[in-house]
Amino acid sequence: MTLALRNGFSPFVQNLLDDLNWIIGPIHLVGGGLRNALQHHFISAELDILVDKPLEECRRLLLDAGYSSAVMGGKENQLLLPLKRRENPQTIQISRLRARPGVTPNVGEDLAHRDITVNAMAYCWPDGPLVDPFNGRQDLSHNRIRLVNGVLTLANAPLRAIRFFRFTIQLGGDPIPEDLTRCAETDLTNVRGEWLRGETDRIFSLPLQDERSRQILFDLFSCTLGRSLLPELWILKQWPEQPGAEQSAWKNTLLTMLHVPHAIDGEEFSALDLRWAALLHQLGKPQGARYNAQGDLTGYGGYWDNSARIGAQVLERLQFSKRRQRRILNIIQYLEVGLSPTERTLRRLAQSQAPLEAVFRLNYAKALSADDLTPEARAGVDEEYQRAMRRCSAARRHINRLQPTDLALSGGEMVDIVRAAPGPWISRLQSYLVDWVSEDPKRNKKPLLADEVRSWLLEQSDLFT
Repeated sequence: MTLALRNGFSPFVQNLLDDLNWIIGPIHLVGGGLRNALQHHFISAELDILVDKPLEECRRLLLDAGYSSAVMGGKENQLLLPLKRRENPQTIQISRLRARPGVTPNVGEDLAHRDITVNAMAYCWPDGPLVDPFNGRQDLSHNRIRLVNGVLTLANAPLRAIRFFRFTIQLGGDPIPEDLTRCAETDLTNVRGEWLRGETDRIFSLPLQDERSRQILFDLFSCTLGRSLLPELWILKQWPEQPGAEQSAWKNTLLTMLHVPHAIDGEEFSALDLRWAALLHQLGKPQGARYNAQGDLTGYGGYWDNSARIGAQVLERLQFSKRRQRRILNIIQYLEVGLSPTERTLRRLAQSQAPLEAVFRLNYAKALSADDLTPEARAGVDEEYQRAMRRCSAARRHINRLQPTDLALSGGEMVDIVRAAPGPWISRLQSYLVDWVSEDPKRNKKPLLADEVRSWLLEQSDLFT
């Protein structure tokens, strides 16, 4: 196993780890990189290593050895070594051995501080052994997700409860029922918002396409853990998606989030931010509820503004960056556009740089989330969505189309080149030049345009007749 583990890495990684072992060693491989290597996957984006030297000393040694990119990380007990390469791994993350007060730091003690057993292994580079005090390798081979120390694992780090759900989805593993119950009953009230956002982002960045992953996500937001993570969403369990509907706004919200289509190459909004917009887009329904004289719910009025307001509070609590807050809330505020806006509305919104593509994608996901959607209705929704995206592209092209006034050559200069009296031919020439420049914006330079005017003139035998 030792030789196979080492030889599974590329020569570049082998030489790099040998070098690090010489400079700051002894080093131990830990975390996801080791877990993947034991499963014969040697292409992790980052590799985690443990050292017993102080990190500041490690950084100084690395700088002295020529590793000028070594920097202290944003988290406690973290030293980062970016590798400035496109291939994986792209980063080496270095941590110092952890230990309880009064206990001498060692590898086994550090592993006891980790979340699940398949992450609580360490491999002494380069020749072993594999340190595995909690039978993580056996759990890995049996696809089990198990806490390192049961309830003690969660006692001082309740965030690990979300990580337990994440790894259950990410690794496709089978959680130990007792540990799943412990995590589901964990309260996150006192956990820092940025940590909650980071872990939730990691979950929402997973594909979440198979039925099992989706069920685990529903389980997460059905328990105490999910309620303490997002209490505003929990309230929607009591409200129907529409008056008289059996589907709750809570269920519709989660289904909408899961139906968000993947981002198109070059599109500004990521699927991650769209999923957050989906999660927040109905939070204002209770405040917008409308009733008739008999006390029956008749609708939710314009709940988008309330959803954006409450969503802003959620994003602030979870310490989203101001930029991400604006992007997510901007999508919610335009959702009432639907999938079939009038041409006038579409062009007005395109002119104002509204996030139309993101709005259409989210409205499409919402339309797919109805409980009673038949195959015929699904085909109709698909067609309506594709038509909306085509209309959006056409509106964008219309707004962004080059105008004659954008040409680097003025109408007067064209008259000077052609040496003819002004007339309808100027509009024809400008239209031709607009199309010509649209093929390659770099052509919009006065000398190139002047040459093209002369070429165009040679083909206009009827210009002066």
